[in-house]
Amino acid sequence: MPEALSLSVVIPAAGDSSRMGKPKALLPANGKTIIENQILTLKEAGLNNIFIVTNRRETFARKLRKYNVQLICPAIKTKSMIESIRCAMAHFRRAFDGMMVVPSDFPYLNTRLLVDILSKFKSNNGKITVPVYQGKRGHPVIIPSRFFDAVNSRFDCSGIRGLYSDYSDDINEVEWEDDSILKNMNTKNDYEVYITWLEKSEK
Repeated sequence: MPEALSLSVVIPAAGDSSRMGKPKALLPANGKTIIENQILTLKEAGLNNIFIVTNRRETFARKLRKYNVQLICPAIKTKSMIESIRCAMAHFRRAFDGMMVVPSDFPYLNTRLLVDILSKFKSNNGKITVPVYQGKRGHPVIIPSRFFDAVNSRFDCSGIRGLYSDYSDDINEVEWEDDSILKNMNTKNDYEVYITWLEKSEK
C-alpha cells in the first residue's frame, strides 16, 4: 500500500468456540494454525498493523510471538464482534485511514482477495469496502476512519450489518468469484470442509 494510506487490521478472536472444543483460530491448517495463516496472508498483502482480540492472551502469545502483532485481552469479556472491534480501536495509537475486520473463524482469506479489496478501497477510501457473491456480502470488510465514531457508539444489536444499513450509499462492493467469502467456520464439519478445500487447492 502507498505510505499515504494506512490500515489497521482487527481480528476478533474472543469467542468461546464451544462447538469446536478449542479456539477456532488455533486449529491446525497446512502445518500452522488458522490465525497464523491469516496473519501471513495479511502481511503478504502489506497489512502489518494487526490487532487480535482474545480472552486467551497467554495461549495466543505462545503461538504468535514471532509475528509482531498486538494481542488485546478485554478487561471485561466481550459478548459480540462489535464489542471486540471497539476494544481493538481503543488500543489504536495512531491515526489510520481505515480498519479491515477479519473474523478469526474466516479461514478462506487469500492474497488475491485482499489485493482486490484494497485496490477498490484505494480508489475511493471514503467508502466502506466489502466483497460480494451473488448479491451477498462477505468477509473481510474495510471500514474508513470517518465511520469509527459510529462503530464506537452504535450497532450494539445489529453489528456490522447495522453499519451497512445506515450507510447504504457509502459502500463499495467488490464482486468475488465464489461463495468462499460468505463462509464462517462454526462447527467441526465446517472445519473438515475447509481442510478438504485447502488440500485440493494445494494440488
